Amino acid sequence: MCRMLLSIGLNNIQPLLKSIESISNDQTTLHEFHQTIPHGQYTHHDGWGAALLQKNATCKLHHSTLPFPQDLVRKEIFLPNSSNSPNKENPQLLLLHLRRKSKGECSEYNTHPFTATIQNPKTNHPTQFFFAHNGNIDHNIPYDKKFTTHGTTDSEQLFYSILSKPTFWNEPAHAIATSLREHSSRGSNIILTSKEFSIIGLAPTVFPTYFTMHIGQSVRPSVGQNMEKNTRSTIISSEPLLNLNNFVWSKLNPNTICIINHQTQELTTTKLDTYTSNAE
Repeated sequence: MCRMLLSIGLNNIQPLLKSIESISNDQTTLHEFHQTIPHGQYTHHDGWGAALLQKNATCKLHHSTLPFPQDLVRKEIFLPNSSNSPNKENPQLLLLHLRRKSKGECSEYNTHPFTATIQNPKTNHPTQFFFAHNGNIDHNIPYDKKFTTHGTTDSEQLFYSILSKPTFWNEPAHAIATSLREHSSRGSNIILTSKEFSIIGLAPTVFPTYFTMHIGQSVRPSVGQNMEKNTRSTIISSEPLLNLNNFVWSKLNPNTICIINHQTQELTTTKLDTYTSNAE
């Protein structure tokens, strides 16, 4: 069980840090698991990870076994002007994951996001994908043996299972919808992203509050840009980041597939049930 965040086009990610700390410490949204675990104790402290993709397509991956609020390295990772920071400019895309382990020990190998670079048969060029998952799968997950797992999580296996689907390159949303139907019992959310697009998948669940995700969109001019030119930023998060100004939030309910075009930031939302399995 985890918390996830995807940020697209946000020029300044520093304001995200306080919200991420609060989410990690279970100081925000009330959900179904608080019926047995008091609010403030359902923390996500079993490591965290981030993928940061720059406008020039340079990517930085960071994995840590420390709780996000206690890991001082996070300030260097997200500080664009630091001489020690690998992130010399704010990322065009940020995928962040806070882990609460359910399967697999607390280790960097089990920390999301996972990544894989595979040959695109349509362009004959390699494409890098990043993946984060919230959920627990208690059965075997088959995947193509060309992929090698580095950790012991069900999440990494689910990632490779999606990439192994015959429909993946022609219709990746279909592959994700099929995998979520096959490998979700109580609930499952995934974020799969590349340079060009992101797909967010939410399986049906018996815990709708915990597994609901939230879309935040802004049209505020970015810092350092001409104030007459509006730019748009999009955030997909397990919980709304209410401290961010000029963002309007809406729910992304379970049983949903959401596709985001990074260039236009156009969102297409479809019910998971609309994807049939006849193409598999």
